[in-house]
Amino acid sequence: MVKQTKSNRRQTRIYQRFSIIIAIIVILFVCWFYLIRSPEIAEEPSYIDFSAPEYLESDSKCDTIESELRDDNVPSSEHPWVAIIIDDFGPPGTAKVIKGFLKLPFDLTFSIIPGNRKSLSIGKTINDAGGEVIIHLPMEPIELTAMGERDMIMTDIDSTRLKVILDRVTTEFPYAVGMNNHMGSRATSDDRLMNMLAVELKERNLIFIDSRTVPNSRALPAMKSVGVPALGRDVFLDNYRDVENIQRQINALLKVADRRGWAIGIGHANKVNLEALTEAIPIIEASDVKFVTVSALINGVGKKNSEGRRANNE
Repeated sequence: MVKQTKSNRRQTRIYQRFSIIIAIIVILFVCWFYLIRSPEIAEEPSYIDFSAPEYLESDSKCDTIESELRDDNVPSSEHPWVAIIIDDFGPPGTAKVIKGFLKLPFDLTFSIIPGNRKSLSIGKTINDAGGEVIIHLPMEPIELTAMGERDMIMTDIDSTRLKVILDRVTTEFPYAVGMNNHMGSRATSDDRLMNMLAVELKERNLIFIDSRTVPNSRALPAMKSVGVPALGRDVFLDNYRDVENIQRQINALLKVADRRGWAIGIGHANKVNLEALTEAIPIIEASDVKFVTVSALINGVGKKNSEGRRANNE
């Protein structure tokens, strides 16, 4: 009887240890999944595939009847439009590639980080060449070590300080048509900050492009609530900076446009991205896609949505 009891106790201890090991494994897996793999903490460039259907921007109130919208002045499945933004101009190294991007035979939008050594001269070069400029406004990321830009918008900022920063950057780039976020995974997830920013952009008659460094961004809802023309990025072109991968991302961008009627891609001011876009010229020119600036795309999508609402009401 004693032996049997000892045996039972031994089995119980073994079972308890086994249960503890399993529990530890489960806890470690959950921590790995949420802390390492979670896209919510991904900084720019993000590795989330926003070209996937679940991330494609959709608004049931703005759905249109494509068969009734054959006008090439609006984007549609028959006449897809694509806008590409080239981010991160401003640091000295980016001045070396600006002329190459300006020579590409299709429209681009150039996004400049304010406060860098070459920011103003690069902006002037682009504007003098007839290119479109938006301000690549630094915003608070989740990873604190990534901060350090002159005009960083923090989540605890008040309206007075926000006005000061926006007044400065818009004075430096008076020709800028709008803004998109540089980093900003924490900032764009903050409703209060995005609502304040939307009000300021509305007063300045500027557009906004959400770079979408996190999937739970609150930027677009805030912009739409006060009437700021705004859209979100679909594909990052150069998460992996090699020509072959960038060309795959360009193809992914074209597929999004074919499926939805329009798409926005973001690349960065570097030689590899320029080389990839240059090599892709034959593919781009052979496609049925119209390459436009982001301001033209926003206007086109707005016109399309307005015509779609009229068609649905008739």
